[in-house]
Amino acid sequence: MIDRESRHPITLLPEAHFRATALRGSGCLCGAMQRLRADGVPRSGVWRTRPALVRRRTPPRLYAGWSMPSVCVFCGSSDSVPPVFFAAARATGRALAAAGWTVVYGGARRGLMGALANSALEADGRVVGVIPRTLVEWEVAHEGLSEIHIVETLQERKALMAELSDGFLTLPGGFGTLDELFEVLTWAILKLHDKPCVVVNTDGFYDDLLAFVKRAVAAGFVAEGSARRLLVAAGPEAALRMLSGRLSGVAGRE
Repeated sequence: MIDRESRHPITLLPEAHFRATALRGSGCLCGAMQRLRADGVPRSGVWRTRPALVRRRTPPRLYAGWSMPSVCVFCGSSDSVPPVFFAAARATGRALAAAGWTVVYGGARRGLMGALANSALEADGRVVGVIPRTLVEWEVAHEGLSEIHIVETLQERKALMAELSDGFLTLPGGFGTLDELFEVLTWAILKLHDKPCVVVNTDGFYDDLLAFVKRAVAAGFVAEGSARRLLVAAGPEAALRMLSGRLSGVAGRE
């Protein structure tokens, strides 16, 4: 099947693409969904997964017969932010590419998202985007990615990004970035996955958020063990060291 506009080949993936994996280990949300359905629990509109349109240009990078780990990066799409945040996003993209890891992100070409993707691609990295069809129609999708998945809803976007990734890294961003961060963190607390969640606190951007987490723990709303699942790094290099220590020996997605 050929996309009429871009002329790139499109593979229509059935729902079986969302693999039923164990709740821990590779531990994706979609595995939990498959298990719930196997137990006779019906799908709701929120949990429902649909086929995704996938445009592939480059295959996963292999090392010793295994594809390298994939890291999902959450970050903002605004162009109106200080240069220090763009610099951190570009450094993150270059560092992930240098490590041979696949970047999984929201598929946009603007803001920190675009800076991250472009820097990784310029460093010969592999970048996979996951974006809702609405944003494609608004012409914000990045057209030069190694692979792009076009889904129908934001919930499907988050579920598929989690499925495709071995860990999560959060750069500065707005409400959408915080939504993504706290959703995957909550999934980890609920033992739907056991993947590391790292926040990059560029220029102290997340200081107030981290203070809120401490207050929530002190007030009894968040358990100390749950709060410890949120790892914090001062910059991209420290974040990658954290991820590297937890992803060593992980076979990435093919």
